[in-house]
Amino acid sequence: ANSPQVVRSYKRRLLLQSLAMLAFLLLVASGTGHAYLQGDFENTYCWRTISGDQLREVCPEEIKMIWIEPPPSTVKADDDFDTKYQLRVSTTLNVVGYPQVSHANLHACPVNMGQCIPQADTELITTSAEKKMNFTAIENNFYVADIQDNFKLPVGSFNIIAHTRFYVGNGTSNSMEGATRYDVAIGRPIESQQTQDYLGETIELFIVALAGIDYLYFIFLLGLLVVNWNASFVRDNIRWLTICNIFGGIIFTTVVFFKNLYMTDVTCQLFVSFAAVGWTFLFTPLFIKAMFFHLFSPKRNKDVDEHKGAALKAREHQRKAMTAGAIMGLMIAIDVIVLSIWLSNYPPYIDETQQEEYRDRCHYSSEASIFAGFMFAIKACVVALALITALAAKSDGHHKMALTRIRHAIIVIAIAVCIVLIVELAFRDDKEFVFLIRSLAILVSTVCGTMWLYQEWQERRMLSRVAENAANLYQLEDTMKSINSMEPSISESYEQDKKEMASMKVFNELFSSSIIRGYLYRQSLETFDTESVEFCSAVIEFRHDPTLTRAQTIMDTFIFNNGDKCVNISSSVRSKTEQRFEELLNQNGWFGKGIGGNDFLINLCNFSPRLVYHISCSIS
Repeated sequence: ANSPQVVRSYKRRLLLQSLAMLAFLLLVASGTGHAYLQGDFENTYCWRTISGDQLREVCPEEIKMIWIEPPPSTVKADDDFDTKYQLRVSTTLNVVGYPQVSHANLHACPVNMGQCIPQADTELITTSAEKKMNFTAIENNFYVADIQDNFKLPVGSFNIIAHTRFYVGNGTSNSMEGATRYDVAIGRPIESQQTQDYLGETIELFIVALAGIDYLYFIFLLGLLVVNWNASFVRDNIRWLTICNIFGGIIFTTVVFFKNLYMTDVTCQLFVSFAAVGWTFLFTPLFIKAMFFHLFSPKRNKDVDEHKGAALKAREHQRKAMTAGAIMGLMIAIDVIVLSIWLSNYPPYIDETQQEEYRDRCHYSSEASIFAGFMFAIKACVVALALITALAAKSDGHHKMALTRIRHAIIVIAIAVCIVLIVELAFRDDKEFVFLIRSLAILVSTVCGTMWLYQEWQERRMLSRVAENAANLYQLEDTMKSINSMEPSISESYEQDKKEMASMKVFNELFSSSIIRGYLYRQSLETFDTESVEFCSAVIEFRHDPTLTRAQTIMDTFIFNNGDKCVNISSSVRSKTEQRFEELLNQNGWFGKGIGGNDFLINLCNFSPRLVYHISCSIS
């Protein structure tokens, strides 16, 4: 029987061995996510197996492994990389077997599985092809074997180990029987990142191509602005404000080069800067133009002479420029102050450890999020206020068409913003789709936000062409040359009446267009004489309701000397017009006697053959 002291000693030893084994198992299974063998990448570890029993230890001095060409700390996922390591075994050891190095390869274990050891065998581990070789040299009493390997990894963070195996015989025996197996390994951490290049995706190249077309469009607009620098439609829209609008479109278009599927710390900061400043320069001019329709509505004052009218117009233009400068300056100041504090103290950045398909998401600190929210809130309020202002504004004639252009630009941009917000929230995981919609919204906003200038230029071209074609068709130029020699008599020659009727055809054709009436009304506002255009508009409306009552209203308002808006025609023309109207009244009578719209319109417009022509001359 064993003595109590021997029993206690045996139990103590058994307990210590059990605790050591438990500690080892907990260490292996803990999945601390740090590194190879408790974070030790400096030492070479050996697993020595004798008769089925295995012991792990730091390799003795007789066994060494070193990295000759270590793997890089960061690699691109699914891209091959080369590495080279060396096994050194002392010549005092009796290496047996053929080939002498019976196994050599690389193992890569995800960091979250804990320790990475040669014996681990799960589907989570990536290994390279097995190699076998003999020692190729002897250096300083060490057998030397150099192993060259090629490897690639999926996306993730890994611990990679170089693993070799050889056998040492008992004594001087070359037999494998009873030989000790040595598994030797060294480790290194490695980060495998998504294989991606800047603007390397097909969808990114598509957006870049569209952005190039956008830039060509902006070059065209700048050329259009320079060529028409002194034109009224450029001058009246405040030149510097138009330039801000175009350059805002250029800056905002550039955002697609920074906010893409592969971003860095630098592009994150550039995206914030270009988006904020570009939006301010693009949209603020539209907001200002919408405000002008409320602050500077056109006013009519027939008692002001031409020189005073020009002075009033100049002062109003100056007030517009000062108002626009104040609003634009305020918006730029907000951008400069917020961006300076934000980017200098809390710049956005890319989390290098994020394991996502695309690196398209900038990270913001809590302080940076406050600045971003403030910036977004300011610009959202401006958009909402511009939308309400544009929809609530009212105008007539030429100004109504200008309002329509600005209103359409603001509405399109507001819709684009809403679509982007919805897509960002609803399709957050579909990176390519979100990038496509966001980029298209940016490009559409820049084009539609500056299209008003092109549309206004097109309208001016259309008006010039209509006038030119009409002049060629009816030989208006000849009529203009000969009109000064005509006498205001109803008995003038047939040829003179024929030419005057030709001019009336031109005027009627042009005036039937609401666009041209708008421009004529605008011209009459500048000369403080809107009666002529209003008279012709009344005649156009008469077509839809041809009655003597409406005709009497036209005569009372525009023809008779005591009319509120008496048109500027000669006394002889006025007298003959009144006489002809009295004849028509006697022929048709009053009360309940309607007359043919076209016939009476012809009579009304031909009270004198020169009436309409004189009116057209007064507003030209």
